[in-house]
Amino acid sequence: MKGFWVLHVALGVALRCDLVFGIRISTLGSLFGRALGNKGMQGSQQDEKLAGRALATKQEILAPTGLRGLRVKGHEGWFYYTDVEFGDPPQHFLAAIDIGWSDTFVPSTKCTENHEYCTRHNLYNSSYSSSYQKNGTRVSMVYHRGQSGGYASTDTLRIGDLTIANQSFEETIIMETNALDDIYDSVLPLPRLRISDLWSTLGATSPFHNMIDQNLLKHNIFSLMLSDSSVDREGELLFGAINEDLYSEYLNTFPAIEGTANFPILNQALAAGWNLAARSISFGFSNEEPLFTWNLSGYTVALSTSWPMILLPNRIVRVIAGYFGDPPSGEIDCDRRDNLPDLTILLGDDPGIPFILKPNDYIREEPDFRVFPGGGNCQIELFGMPEEDEETPILLLGSVFLARFYSVFDYDNATISLANLKV
Repeated sequence: MKGFWVLHVALGVALRCDLVFGIRISTLGSLFGRALGNKGMQGSQQDEKLAGRALATKQEILAPTGLRGLRVKGHEGWFYYTDVEFGDPPQHFLAAIDIGWSDTFVPSTKCTENHEYCTRHNLYNSSYSSSYQKNGTRVSMVYHRGQSGGYASTDTLRIGDLTIANQSFEETIIMETNALDDIYDSVLPLPRLRISDLWSTLGATSPFHNMIDQNLLKHNIFSLMLSDSSVDREGELLFGAINEDLYSEYLNTFPAIEGTANFPILNQALAAGWNLAARSISFGFSNEEPLFTWNLSGYTVALSTSWPMILLPNRIVRVIAGYFGDPPSGEIDCDRRDNLPDLTILLGDDPGIPFILKPNDYIREEPDFRVFPGGGNCQIELFGMPEEDEETPILLLGSVFLARFYSVFDYDNATISLANLKV
């Protein structure tokens, strides 16, 4: 099994590690361990809820006719972002949508190092805002964009028509950058549980929990359709309601559950609380008996909008890798996709609800690396678990999965709902 089937450079980007394809998981794990230490993560007792209650009556939470949420755009399946505004009067920023993170940040006009980074982004000027509250505590953070440092500050945060008072954030003045830095300025965290981020010393209340605490939403939910550049589809993020025009048939609702992992990235995603139960995974062609089926009863699925890949048990990835012929670095000719099997994931209680990913869903085109004649180069977004979690009953379904379905995240009822998108 080639090294790519374990993990690829995406995980290295999170900590700006200069990794190459084929790096062993044990090396990645030790890099994270050295960089982050053993800082723990705790969920708030006040967020503990009984799972399994039904989604609120559909008629109660439908968006009024004509109401649309925030526009969502993506960057080659890596990040999905929307517009936010800090301060009064508002200062505009692009924020990555992240359901597995809690603290937010914004680059400051006080930026003192890496001037090139500062000039490529919108910058927050606290002196322009009448609602700015100085804190001054030194804080630091490691997000996908790299390692940063700055001061804890508080100000008004506007997200569409919602105005959040007293949102605390890192006012970033020092930044070590990576290749993904030009995509977004800030992050919009939307966790279910009130967590302390593993790689942040800020420890603030997330924007989503501030919406809840300040009674800004009629229903404490948000619904999401990620963008898809392959079909020129813009996404939508809607707070407090669902948009019936964006999905077909019906919503399948699952209780949100909790879980833990040994590997830091997985533990961060699980701790945020948007997880559900798995039943099985099948690999095969439509209208035929599956080539392979794996029972995953007892497994917990973590959902993620900030990682594109799907992480599966290594025993599953080894079989799928063999079917593809163990291509180097997981890259194949894009022309092969039309003749490859579907991946069917059953979620929820027995017998489970099937969610089907076509080859074009889980094999992503890489337009910058067209090395095969005629077909271009495509990346298979299926990866094995890190060594630390080879035996842990967990999966991660990243944006490759979520981009194919309409999703509703219900805080009050501790549920996640998924539906097929309208064609």
